[in-house]
Amino acid sequence: MLFPEIPVNCCVLICLLLSSCVHLEYANATQSLTQEPADTAVNFGAGAVTLQCVVAEKSGQLFWIKDGEHIGSDKDVTIPGLSRYAIEGDASAGEYNLKITGVALADDGLYQCQVTPSAMDAGLNSHTAKLTVQRPPGSVSLDGSPTMSVKVSEAVNLTCNANGANPAATIAWFRDNAPLEGAIYSSGRAANDVSGKLWDAVSVLSITPELNDHGLVYECRASNAAVTEPIVAGLTFDVQHAPVVAVETIPAEIREETTTICRCVVDANPRSVSYVWSKNGDTLAGVESNQMELLVTKEDHKATIKCSATNTIGTTEGSMELNVLYGPRLVEVPISISVDEGSPAQMECIGDGNPTPTTKWTRLGSRATLSTMQRLQFDTVRGSDVGVYVCSVTVPGFEPITTIGRLDINAIPVIDSPSVQRAKVGSTAILECRTDTKPDLYLFLLAIPVIDSPSVQRAKIGSTAILECRTDTKPDPYLIMWSWKDIELETGSEGRFEAEQVETAAGGITSLLHIKRVQKEDYGDYNCTVWNDVGIQSKIIMLEQQG
Repeated sequence: MLFPEIPVNCCVLICLLLSSCVHLEYANATQSLTQEPADTAVNFGAGAVTLQCVVAEKSGQLFWIKDGEHIGSDKDVTIPGLSRYAIEGDASAGEYNLKITGVALADDGLYQCQVTPSAMDAGLNSHTAKLTVQRPPGSVSLDGSPTMSVKVSEAVNLTCNANGANPAATIAWFRDNAPLEGAIYSSGRAANDVSGKLWDAVSVLSITPELNDHGLVYECRASNAAVTEPIVAGLTFDVQHAPVVAVETIPAEIREETTTICRCVVDANPRSVSYVWSKNGDTLAGVESNQMELLVTKEDHKATIKCSATNTIGTTEGSMELNVLYGPRLVEVPISISVDEGSPAQMECIGDGNPTPTTKWTRLGSRATLSTMQRLQFDTVRGSDVGVYVCSVTVPGFEPITTIGRLDINAIPVIDSPSVQRAKVGSTAILECRTDTKPDLYLFLLAIPVIDSPSVQRAKIGSTAILECRTDTKPDPYLIMWSWKDIELETGSEGRFEAEQVETAAGGITSLLHIKRVQKEDYGDYNCTVWNDVGIQSKIIMLEQQG
């Protein structure tokens, strides 16, 4: 309760009525406040706090006021009913300080010291001082702790509560000790607080988890003036996500006719994952684990291997294109040609392989390299060019393969033997027909093909067998066909079987049947049939186990 100043004219009137009209003049008043209570903060439970009030030349009665109500006066310094409150100090020096011991929340409030007016002095009102009883948060909690399961890329709210504090706690957020911004903060009076002095605070932070948030710690740190170090609550993110998939091979370098392991390397949460494998879009049945074995052939080069991995969050695919290293093959072989002298000529030799093959042309019997192009070009054919040319196709890491072609010059043979040759009766006559014309004279007997390859050929289990079907009969065959079981093959491949035709140095034709990774059931009869313009001939060639 505040004491208003009494007007001068009222004082004069009262004095005239009650005394011998003694005239009082407040202009000569002497009581004054030389020290007033100041805003003070003290921690809950502190031993004592003192609010100071010093009055010079005090003539009125002094009162202490708390939150607008009288709590004590200088007439009773012990303050009845408030045992923890006392007015103390040297009264002769005008000290009327308010001392509070065993500071409690109820002590938080607005304080003022007042001095009533006296016959000689006006009343005094001190500055209103705020006494704040500080208390740290009674509890700091983070919803979802200690571990919160979240889905990648799906926003989640983190809620931090700091309750029962005075003043209200501030809340800061950290991710792996790095500060975060953007939280929404609010505070209000604490529920169920009988003192009415405590505050609850809440902060909400929205997070969109990423993969790299898995296992990281998010913290809220609550502070106010009552604490020297923040009170911390934290949680760890368990970020659940669909599998992250990569496909790899062991070994990384893949060679034809070898077994490689394809692995589906997966990072997933939850970790329970099912797998589906496919090759070039076709599902591979019976493969349900994160790896599979694959017997690689040349045909698998550039094949797409795909692994689909599924957990409760979703399905993700990973794939890779196989880079199969394989040895040289002849796509186009040189053919023997005969041209007019002085005209141009060329031979083609095209190979395939991985890495890309190199081609080298030499002349039979010579090591000198004539060309490294696929085409051997003769701008003007001379007699010295006539001969057999060798094409070698090489792929690093594999055995090279060779093939040949012959170049001749067209010419009508000139016979320079005597027109008349003689012999005695009863002797052996030798008639001579001689020519020096180039190319050399070839005399062929046109006949049904004769197959002069061995009837029995052998190979070991697991090796590559090469069955040979050779004929030197003229005219050259226009078709050589292998047949066994229900399979017919002229050239090209059929699974582990591959057929090719090569020209022999003597001018004949040989068909080679390659059988890769020979198995027990491969042993048996293989029929080779040869057609030319005169007729047809077949031969049974038996493959037997070697060793």
